[in-house]
Amino acid sequence: MSDFLDKVLTGINKGVSSVKGTSETLMKKARINADIKESEDEKLKLYQSLGIKIYNMYMSKETDFADEINEYCEAVTKKIAQIKALHKKLDEINGDNQSKFITPDETYTECECGYKNSPDAKFCAKCGIKLKEE
Repeated sequence: MSDFLDKVLTGINKGVSSVKGTSETLMKKARINADIKESEDEKLKLYQSLGIKIYNMYMSKETDFADEINEYCEAVTKKIAQIKALHKKLDEINGDNQSKFITPDETYTECECGYKNSPDAKFCAKCGIKLKEE
């Protein structure tokens, strides 16, 4: 009887460990996706500020405004690099998960973003959007 209970306890511990690992991965993905969204919003604000700045300089007939524009352009370039780095982190996480869930002979559900999700997935493991039901 004690062997049976030990096996049950071992099975439960493995299950808890598996769920914990999966939930930690999902939390990492959610945080990175939130960081990407925040960076995209900041990039949009930079674009808007840049446009407003250029237009105001145009209207005031300023002709030498390259330095001020360069500052905005450099900030946008940095933000784009930050977004690319976040996407790379997300791809690294997804790459690990994809190899665990999809084997070459399995079917999968492909998302609009191109990620191959497990056949029973309801949401994309990469971008999080709801998958179309067939």
